[in-house]
Amino acid sequence: RPPEAPPPARAGAGRGGALARAHTLLAQDRWAGADLRALLEGELAPFRGAGQRVSLEGPRVAVPASVAQPLGMAAHELATNAVKHGALSVPGGYVSVTWRLSGGPEGVLRLRWVETGGPPVRRPPAHRGFGSRVLEATLRGQLGGSVSLAWEEKGLVCEMGVPLSRAPGPDLAAEG
Repeated sequence: RPPEAPPPARAGAGRGGALARAHTLLAQDRWAGADLRALLEGELAPFRGAGQRVSLEGPRVAVPASVAQPLGMAAHELATNAVKHGALSVPGGYVSVTWRLSGGPEGVLRLRWVETGGPPVRRPPAHRGFGSRVLEATLRGQLGGSVSLAWEEKGLVCEMGVPLSRAPGPDLAAEG
C-alpha cells in the first residue's frame, strides 16, 4: 500500500465516522440540510492522501437532512472500496465525483463517481461485497433512488440517482 493511502481501517474511523461527520454538518445548520460539496469533502478528506487525487464538481445543492447521512455513508463506502481495491490503492489513481440536478431543485440528484489510474479491472467482482450491499440498501432501499456499478477497464464507474422531493422524513403520525 502506498504511504499516501491511509489504511482503510483507520480512514475516517469507518462507517461510524461517516455518520458522525454528516451529523456534525447537519447540526451546524440546525438539521435544515447540508451543502452537498461540504458533505462530500468531509467524507472524502480522510481518503485523499498526499496530493490532489479526488475532484468534486457540480452546482451548489442543498441536500435534505434525511438524505445527508445515507448519502455520506454511500460516499464513504465508495471511498473505502477505492482505497482497498481501486484508484486510491495505487499512486497516480484518481477519483472524479460530479453531480447535477434534474427536474429542478427538488428533483433528482444525479451523482457520478469515476475512478481512473487504479489497478486494471479485468472483470466485475465474483461476489457482491458488504459495501455494494450497503450502497444498494442505502440508495435504493432507504432513499428510493437508483445505483448502477460498472467495472470498466479503467476503473469503477458508479452512477447514483437520489430523489430529493421524495426524501424520507420523520413520520410524525407514527409517533402519535
